[in-house]
Parts: sequence; structure tokens; C-alpha cells
Amino acid sequence: MIAPAVLISALLAGAAMSVGHLIRWKSFLHDEDGHPRGLSRLEAYVWGTGGILLSASIAVLIFLPEMWPALLIVWSAAASAGLTTIALWKVDTSNERIRRLQNTIAIAKADADIRQD
Repeated sequence: MIAPAVLISALLAGAAMSVGHLIRWKSFLHDEDGHPRGLSRLEAYVWGTGGILLSASIAVLIFLPEMWPALLIVWSAAASAGLTTIALWKVDTSNERIRRLQNTIAIAKADADIRQD
């Protein structure tokens, strides 16, 4: 029963990626200012990983139900990797904001020094 599971998993994953690619995200996703936007990098990661995991899980549960414990291992690894990615993304964006603020302060200080001279 491995061959049908592999085939169904591949077809479902390909379909999920195709749907994600063809959806006009800008027609219903908007930024905080109300402007249309596409998927962020993080949202695209979630879509892609979810599509792959769900496709494989459906195939396993239909064709190889005795292998369901393996899905727990795969899903827990994916969840751990996903949460780590989100946490590191938050750290990176926070660090970038701090750098921009430091640059703004340095520019303002330099401007103040020039005006005093």
C-alpha cells in the first residue's frame, strides 16, 4: 500500500502548492493601512509546510493507518521548527527596529551638534 500513499501524498501536496500559488491573496489580505498585500514570507512558509504535512498525513491515515505514530514525530518536529522560526523572526524584527531607532537617534544627535556649532 506504499505506492498509492506516495502517489496521493504527491498529488495532494502539488495541488496545495498550486492553489497557494494561484490564489489572489491581495484580493482579501490587507496591511494595517488597508492596502492589499500578498503573503508574507512567514505565511508562505506556513502554507507550504502545512500543505506538505497535511498531504502526507492524509495519505498515511488512509493507506497506512498503522503508521499513525510516525505522524506524531513528523508533526512535532515541524511544530518545533515552525515555532523556532517564528521566535527567531520576532528577534530579527526587534533587532532591526532597535537598529533603526539607534540610527535615528544618532542622526538627530549629529544634527543637534551641527546646529550648536
